Amino acid sequence: MSHQTSFYQLYNSDGSQLPLDITNGINPKFDILSLEISKDLQNDWRFVSSIRSTTGSNGFYSLFNDPPAETSRLTNDQFNRIQGFTGVLGDAYSDAVGVKAYYSDTVTGTDLTGAEEAPSILAHNIPVYGKVDATSNIADFKLSKEFEVGDNSHELTFGYYTSHYTYDVYSVFASGWSDIGESARLVDLYAVDNNEQQVGPSITRGGLDQPAIFGLGADATMRTNAFYALDHMTLLDGDLLIDLGVRWQELDVDRLTTNSFDPE
Repeated sequence: MSHQTSFYQLYNSDGSQLPLDITNGINPKFDILSLEISKDLQNDWRFVSSIRSTTGSNGFYSLFNDPPAETSRLTNDQFNRIQGFTGVLGDAYSDAVGVKAYYSDTVTGTDLTGAEEAPSILAHNIPVYGKVDATSNIADFKLSKEFEVGDNSHELTFGYYTSHYTYDVYSVFASGWSDIGESARLVDLYAVDNNEQQVGPSITRGGLDQPAIFGLGADATMRTNAFYALDHMTLLDGDLLIDLGVRWQELDVDRLTTNSFDPE
């Protein structure tokens, strides 16, 4: 990572800009509220309730790497690609005789004669923007009683548990280029004419040839309801402990997974 390879301009599926600051890393921000209430009732029964509410978001901003690429092969592939363009875009590149790679911070305007060419091997960077919004609401209600049966003791508990959980994730993956070095610098690609002047639009921008390759999205809601009973038994003067319980649980999951960005 370097300063230049930490900031990118990606795009959402609707075409709006999506700034990516990788220095934020994994950035959780959650608010958690917990409440516990207990009360002694008649006939040695005891009521305990535990409630917890969690809401917030977690960012996942990172840079992955595909295998490095030879600059000459990359520029040749890009030149062959633009030669296949037709219409207005094809006309814009009609005077191009090749594609060259330059350090982004050395390019000013469309005159590339003073720009510094990139080295023979480039790093293929995959910037990733990820964002998760989540909520969780949990409640557990217990009614318990301790009693003796002969020389054995029992703690009998009846309970009800419920939870409601939402999970909304959105991510965008991009593709870009830089040199391979301790302080990596972004590299942009340009179509050039015989005088090494830029022809047509720049093939990359801000070190990215694809500011949105694809994305993954998921929207989920999960609900749980459960009833349970438990008998905590102490036998043989405390030498033997047995927990015997039964639980009925219902889980309802509503989940939709989509491509959050479709380049087609």
